[in-house]
Amino acid sequence: MTRLADRLLPAWFLAWSALRLYQLGFIQLGWNFDWLGRDFRIYRNAALAIVNGTDPWSAFDRWNGTDWHFAALPTAAQLFVPFAWIPEGIGLAIFLGMTIVVALAALRRLGLPWWWLLFPPIMEGLAAANPQILILGLLLVGGPVARAIASGLKIYGLVPVIARREWIAVLATAILIGASIALGPSLWSTYLGEFGAISARLGQESQGGVSAALLLDPAVFGSALPASGLVRVLPGLLLYGLVAGLILLVAIRDTRAAGWLFVPLLWPGAEYHYAALALPVARRLSIWIIAIATLPTYLLGLVLLAYEVAANRPAIVKEPPPVGLVAWLRAFVVRAGSPPVAAGSPPAHSPD
Repeated sequence: MTRLADRLLPAWFLAWSALRLYQLGFIQLGWNFDWLGRDFRIYRNAALAIVNGTDPWSAFDRWNGTDWHFAALPTAAQLFVPFAWIPEGIGLAIFLGMTIVVALAALRRLGLPWWWLLFPPIMEGLAAANPQILILGLLLVGGPVARAIASGLKIYGLVPVIARREWIAVLATAILIGASIALGPSLWSTYLGEFGAISARLGQESQGGVSAALLLDPAVFGSALPASGLVRVLPGLLLYGLVAGLILLVAIRDTRAAGWLFVPLLWPGAEYHYAALALPVARRLSIWIIAIATLPTYLLGLVLLAYEVAANRPAIVKEPPPVGLVAWLRAFVVRAGSPPVAAGSPPAHSPD
């Protein structure tokens, strides 16, 4: 039965990816392909703003009647500056080609066939040319510098890095941010000064995202809750807390796995393609549900995945031995008389 299900999985991915791309572009835009590569254009426009001496957080690309603005750290815009110096079409082709190559290397590291590129969160990220898919690849197959670049593109890349105790990569990220500040102090001043407005605009444009953080907005529950008071916010807080508690249970068993799940499940403003980060801990049942690109199905699939990991269900990919939260914390304490060791470091065959 498992073998048959695995053979049907690529067709399942292809069907839902096709529907997802149809939903994203063709319904709203009438078979206009201009929406392809939208996120690359947002990041490139932010880099162009740096080159032109303007505010990168005013850079945007229009889709479905909404101006989608750049909202990442200054490092992300700075890393995209090379693409500002070449024509947009050529830059998009280079970026997509690089992303696909790195993604294929990551799939090979995980022991997954090439058709996992059809996994709907990955396909959505590729269609939009979002850095998310490149980030996943860099976190899996790159060294400390590559992982620092991943975290520079999207700061939440540090979550799995820290969960895996890759402290050299953390140091490299700190150096990258330090260099970013030295090269563009005014950028950081602008970002910190506008942080509240940038975050609020991101929440508005993403409509709260698709992670459990969406539950923190009482508007999600509509008229089912009172117009004001504690009762209006308490259900969302409780539900979000339950999901966070599930991630804690995962961390108690395997902190590394919790690092991969934290962002797609709990990060505010998370988008559907963030679920690509869950691939290193993929389980069979939940992956079928996550592929269904609808709310709340997608979120329920991620919750089920967290449960499967916590319950030690068999993984699809090769996994290193789990490192529980107690062992992870104990690694910070060097016992007297014993040499420091990199406790819990993944073995040579590890996909991480």
